[in-house]
Order: sequence, then structure tokens, then C-alpha cells
Amino acid sequence: MRKKAKRRLNKLNQELLNVRSSLNDGLKNAYKKGSIENCKKVSTDEDKIHYCTANFPDNPNDLQDCKTNSDFCDFCCHNEFGEMFVQLRENCLNELCKVPAKKGQLVNGRWIWEKKQEEQANPNSNGSTNSLSIGSNL
Repeated sequence: MRKKAKRRLNKLNQELLNVRSSLNDGLKNAYKKGSIENCKKVSTDEDKIHYCTANFPDNPNDLQDCKTNSDFCDFCCHNEFGEMFVQLRENCLNELCKVPAKKGQLVNGRWIWEKKQEEQANPNSNGSTNSLSIGSNL
């Protein structure tokens, strides 16, 4: 009877330790404040593999995602800065992962004015064919 109670108590203590460990891991990831330099250093596939194996040694799913992710820059910035450092993460994304805007798309939420092709070909016409486009070529 005592052995059974002791086993039950040990099992509950182990479950409590598992919960504490998972909470600790979650907080550690949320408060992670890495460096943007770690993402800048990665320029080749070999550097990418070294970064992934150094940062995800105990999680094979994240390791595989890191190695095969087509948008590594985004993955790196999200790994370097936890949820509590959103501004630093956004700075990393804006500095390293910025994609040049295409003609006719929104840039930083601002309007882009452009002339229609007919007016560009014939600028002396009296018709008002100027347009204001948002996000796509019309």
C-alpha cells in the first residue's frame, strides 16, 4: 500500500517537473534576445547549415525547417528575437529581409502615383488619363 502511494506521488512529482520545464522553455523562448549579426553572417548554404545545427540541436523538426526554409532571413529573425522583443524582430526583418517594391505596389502603406502607358507615349494629349493605383498594375 505504501509502495503504491509512493509510486503515485513520484508520478505526480514527475508530471509537475515536466510542466515546470515546459513553462521555463516557453518563457526562455519569449525572452530570447539574440543578435541581428547572427543573421547577417549567414550568406552561403554552408553557413545556413552551421547556423541551424548550432541553434536547433535538440529539435529535429525545427532543424529540418531551418535547413529547408526558402525564406531563411525571416526564419532567422524570428528565431533570434522572442515574442517580447517585437520591435527588435521588426528591425531585423526590415533591415535584412526587405524586398524591393515593384512598380505599382504600395510602399510602406503610401500611395504611388503613375501615368498610364498611353499618356507616357503621347504626353501632349489634352485628355486627363492620369491614374492613382494601389497595389497592382491596372
